[in-house]
Amino acid sequence: MGFNIVRDAFGVLEVLTPHPVLILAAGLEPAPFEQGLALSDEKGELALVCRVWRESLLGTDEIEDHEHRLEGMELLAREDVITRAAAWSTGDPVTVSMTTGGLDLTITPES
Repeated sequence: MGFNIVRDAFGVLEVLTPHPVLILAAGLEPAPFEQGLALSDEKGELALVCRVWRESLLGTDEIEDHEHRLEGMELLAREDVITRAAAWSTGDPVTVSMTTGGLDLTITPES
């Protein structure tokens, strides 16, 4: 998984992407546009999805005063996709949880 925070004149953009090995090992391709940010397998079934959410706008009527109170993203992959990618890896799969507001990072080995 790749994660980066990019800042420009329009604000902050957090980018979360699957590792290229995951895409290659499972033979994934971009899903149809209407599926959102997703990858599908050789049968055309969704194999990996990225979900992003923002809630509770605070601020006045001026757009520059608006701030999101709750936002997040997650990258979800089917178990068989993770298993195929793990075969290409020298380490064991882990679950990673990150909170950027407090800069908390938790890495949990898969059982």
